[in-house]
Amino acid sequence: MKEALLNRLRDREISIEVFRETSLSLSKLIASEIFLSMKGEAVVLTAILRAGLVMLPDFQKKFIDAPIGLIGIRRDEKTAKPHLYYDKLPHISPSAHVLILDPMLATGGSANLALNLLKSRGAGRCTLISMISAPEGVALIRKNHPHVSLYTVALDQGLDVRKFIVPGLGDFGDRYFGTI
Repeated sequence: MKEALLNRLRDREISIEVFRETSLSLSKLIASEIFLSMKGEAVVLTAILRAGLVMLPDFQKKFIDAPIGLIGIRRDEKTAKPHLYYDKLPHISPSAHVLILDPMLATGGSANLALNLLKSRGAGRCTLISMISAPEGVALIRKNHPHVSLYTVALDQGLDVRKFIVPGLGDFGDRYFGTI
């Protein structure tokens, strides 16, 4: 089921409506799967803006009492380097399990920056949750944050010259929000 949804998301010809519906269906499946594996744990939900907002509602429905943090990271289109522009995080107990939501893990720069910020604010256990990842991003997170758990539906072949995941699906946020 998840693979069929990913294949639909990869189709560059689908409408924004279908892209949104498919994204939400996949997010719902991921949230259900994560929830079943974490019953009873204290969780903090953290979305990396803006694409992580897409996954947040389904995780909120599963982890109904979880505090929510937001981290705004903008990727410089010329250098592909991440820049923090906003953060609003709740108190993070060292015993809480922080779930970081970002549909795409490409270079790993945004996730790495988010993890550094979360650790500076007291986060202990963290799981980075994405729909599609590139080996380069996974390698960076494994190198810099070896104790962080990674969840991804698909590990694609790599990055293109623009640092987009190949085959990927393009810029998730632009496709979802209609800002292409």
